Amino acid sequence: MFTSLQRRQAVTVIMLVGTLFWLPTSISAQTCPFDDGNSSLAVEGLVLTRYALGLTGAPLVANSGIAAVDAPTVEASINCPSCGLNITGNPTMTVADATIISRKLAGMSGSALTNGLALGSGTRNTPVAVQSFLLAGCGATNAFVKGGNSFGSAAVLGTNDAFDLKVASGGQNVSLEIAGGHGLRVSKLIVSGYLNAPTVINGSALNQAFGPAVTVAGGGYESSTCFNPPTGDFTRNCRNRANGAGSTISGGYANLIENNFGVVDGAVIGGGIGNEVFGQLGTISGGVNNAAAKAGAVGGGFSNKAYGEGSTIPGGEGNRADGKFSFAAGRYAAATLDGSFVWGDFSTTSLIAPTAANQFVIRSSGGVHLSPPTRLYFGMQTRQMINLWGTSATTPDEFGIGVQTATAYFRSNSNFCWHKGGTHDNAFCAPGSTGSVQMALRDTAVATTAAGHLYAATFNPSSDRAVKTAIQSINPRSVLRKVLAMPITSWAYKTDNTTRHIGPMAQDFHKAFGLGGSDKSIATVDADGVALAAIQGLHQMMKDKDAKIGTLEKLNATMQKKLAAIEKRLGM
Repeated sequence: MFTSLQRRQAVTVIMLVGTLFWLPTSISAQTCPFDDGNSSLAVEGLVLTRYALGLTGAPLVANSGIAAVDAPTVEASINCPSCGLNITGNPTMTVADATIISRKLAGMSGSALTNGLALGSGTRNTPVAVQSFLLAGCGATNAFVKGGNSFGSAAVLGTNDAFDLKVASGGQNVSLEIAGGHGLRVSKLIVSGYLNAPTVINGSALNQAFGPAVTVAGGGYESSTCFNPPTGDFTRNCRNRANGAGSTISGGYANLIENNFGVVDGAVIGGGIGNEVFGQLGTISGGVNNAAAKAGAVGGGFSNKAYGEGSTIPGGEGNRADGKFSFAAGRYAAATLDGSFVWGDFSTTSLIAPTAANQFVIRSSGGVHLSPPTRLYFGMQTRQMINLWGTSATTPDEFGIGVQTATAYFRSNSNFCWHKGGTHDNAFCAPGSTGSVQMALRDTAVATTAAGHLYAATFNPSSDRAVKTAIQSINPRSVLRKVLAMPITSWAYKTDNTTRHIGPMAQDFHKAFGLGGSDKSIATVDADGVALAAIQGLHQMMKDKDAKIGTLEKLNATMQKKLAAIEKRLGM
């Protein structure tokens, strides 16, 4: 503590002060200022004991080899707060402090340092606290020693001025750990092609990072009972593990960046639980039990699998995006084909999937709502734009709406029905409860009761000879007789009892002529044909009557002539 220079009267005050409380740069971190190898009981022990007994000035340094004029400087050095001479932490230097230092200089250690001493009420008033203080360098420096320290209170590594703090290592690794090896570890991994690309691991001691510029920022814990999605059991290690250049796991636990071949470069897991990226450049932001393959992305949610290259799942639950550059969202949406876009609502746990590549598929049990100003555009290509129903992906055109050149069309593979009101009823052409059939176009002869009124400037049913077959002659007079025998009444429809009509009943018409496919309806072409045939029959009867009348008139004229001749002969 006091060097040989301090023991010579010729030494200057500056040299005395400097050697009293400044440590040599090579001193051990566990060496106290008074035990730097130059101290002795004859000098340092004597001076400190005198000071503890209240001696100052010349008596303090008498016969110690230190000049009397330097006594004030020695006193100032003893009272230096950073010199660590106040062992017990009492307000002033005490006999106990001096005794402990003397014992330390004499080679004592452990409990022998404080045996029989009253430590007072200072900040280190127990033998353990005193021993820890001495082992830590007596507070003279802020050094942390190899193997660890026992400060007896919270330790602080840092600076109290405006200068930066740098922790450096000449080796390959730097660690900042808490008990159990958990904490920050930085490793310099030398890999060809990657210059100065350290690997960083934080969090659980079990977390692992392999490859250049790999980061596991935290999370993980010590267990092997986390859920393992590939097997469906709880056998996954709960650590975080990233294996691949430039890959990152920010936190969470049981997250994995790796595949069967090892490295997965450029992948990211933001956090969450049990997430796995096994393809290059895959990304999972968070969530639970999600997985992503090459360039696939999962935003979060539960049990989502972006297996297709470049596929995307923003979140949700149980979604799959297996197709390349596909998109699945919502709940149990399966974009299984390339380029498909699938949305699944919350109504069921059944998967909804496309039937062809590059298809947009929606399950929306609550309907699809478009705001009032929204319009739908289908471009300028003639085709069937809306496929209402089809038995398979190869026959989507059975029912739909489309555009031909200058023509819009509605397609049905059998019939058309127009309903007013009601609800859906899957029975044929049934309008549902409270509904009515306004019009029906059918490919069979079965009649359908319709309540609608058709208004048009003209109605032109097809009557081209080219579309007709089995043409037969009819007997207009027979038709007339049947018309004359058929009841014709005035009536109103039950669905419109305010509007009157006149005509035969379909049953009577069908019985009389056997026309049409049903006795529940009368085809307008049949009604027109019967009317025309009856007119022809009436015309034929009129011609017959006219011929008979002409014959009778000729006979009457002949009789008149004969009668006139007889009257003339008779002179009448």
